[in-house]
Amino acid sequence: EPRQVGLLTEAGIAQVKHSLDMLTKLVKTVLEDGADYGVIPGTDKPTLYKPGADNVCAAFLLYPHPELVSTTIDHEKGYISYVSRVQLISHNDGLVKSEGVGECNSYEVKYRYRTGNPKCPKCSTENVRHDKKGGWYCWRKIGGCGATFAEDAVKSVGRIVNPDPFDQSNTLLKMAEKRAYVNATMKLPGVARFFTQDREDA
Repeated sequence: EPRQVGLLTEAGIAQVKHSLDMLTKLVKTVLEDGADYGVIPGTDKPTLYKPGADNVCAAFLLYPHPELVSTTIDHEKGYISYVSRVQLISHNDGLVKSEGVGECNSYEVKYRYRTGNPKCPKCSTENVRHDKKGGWYCWRKIGGCGATFAEDAVKSVGRIVNPDPFDQSNTLLKMAEKRAYVNATMKLPGVARFFTQDREDA
């Protein structure tokens, strides 16, 4: 026997309309562009940031409950991955109203690579920085020798693989949790009408 699905009612429709009207008011009068959300190139809707998720959850009278689901660590490959789950729980009745999952790993471009610093031709340290006025200098403040060089005396290194990926472990964990939190917020009624979630969420 087919399972009976709940039927639409006038009261139900009215409740949905009221909720969407209130959410629209929240977006237009409380949330701030650039702080709570922002447009990321390649997306057709503003991306919801964590501060925006905080405000949306506060309006819904919800608080987040994070949980680490899994951890993958490969020391040989320098690979770390965290998967987090966040439940949004009602302050009123203690029930879970939404749940989201987020993952972050050290092979993502912004964590796997960094901008390399060229070696000083004089002392061989990697403390050489480009001078805004032109040329290069070996920054004494961070252990360099203080020497200066002409523009063509030093070559930029460009992007290199991060030599210490495990130094970012805590950052990766926090990002996985933040992504799960925003994901859970996006699943609340009506939120996806206004926002999207981007993997590079700020």
